[in-house]
Order: sequence, then structure tokens, then C-alpha cells
Amino acid sequence: MRTWIAALGCLVLVLIGPLAALADPTRTYVKRGVPYDDVKLDIETAIEGKGLKIGITADLAEMLARTTADIAAGPAVYKSAHYYQFCSAALAHKWAAADPANIGYCPLVMFSYESAQQPNEVVVGYRLFPRTGSAATRAVLDEAEALLDAIARDAVK
Repeated sequence: MRTWIAALGCLVLVLIGPLAALADPTRTYVKRGVPYDDVKLDIETAIEGKGLKIGITADLAEMLARTTADIAAGPAVYKSAHYYQFCSAALAHKWAAADPANIGYCPLVMFSYESAQQPNEVVVGYRLFPRTGSAATRAVLDEAEALLDAIARDAVK
């Protein structure tokens, strides 16, 4: 009987574990009472402070506002929203060495937004990586998330 209970417990963990990772695929931090553009500049400064070059900064709020009428979307979700793409050459080399298919992890992306419903509250974050692949790939994913987390924390302090 104990063997069956232990086996059932292991099966539950195996099945629920991946679902827990899907529950919150991003890590976010909030900065209150500071103008959005100041936080945006803090993010850009934090990225560049790590010796990285931002390749693309996209204004998602503007794109959504511009296309709202074309697709009959509802009211504005964001007052301001951007994402920032950049790549770390050091991480890219490590990913490629671990598995050539890891090219999909570059560029790194961070985001920031101020929602229309909660002005004066700026959210800064990034997507969490799935924990798949070899041990070498997972080690670089850990390193990349640590970098993204350091940038996000610098931006909101």
C-alpha cells in the first residue's frame, strides 16, 4: 500500500510540476510614484550598465493604440508599454556551445508597462526560461535569468 501511495505522489509531482511553471511565466517588479519615462530610462541604463547594447526598443502601447480601430479592440490596456531586446555575446557563445538549437534564447527581452487602470505604478519584468535541455543549457539559462533579474532590480531601486 505504501508503495502505491509513494508512486501516486511521485506521479502527481511529475504531472503538476510543469503546470506550476506555466502559472507564472514572468518575473516582475513594481516601482510606484515615479514617472514611466524615468523608469524606462532606468531600464536602459541598467542594461547598458551591464555592457550590453539594446538592439530594439519597441513601443507596444503605441502599436496597440494605432491598431485598435483596425481590429475593433476594447479600451486601452496600457498607458505606456515597451519591450527591450538585447543580447549578451558571452551568453550566446555559451548557449551555442551547449546546443546549436539554443539560438532561440537570444535576444534577451525585458518589458515595462504602466497600465491604464493603475497609473503611477510601473511594472518591470522578463520572461522566465523553461528548464529544458542539457545541464549545460540549463546552467546558461540560470545565468541569463540572473542577469535579467539584476537588470530589473537595478531599474526599480
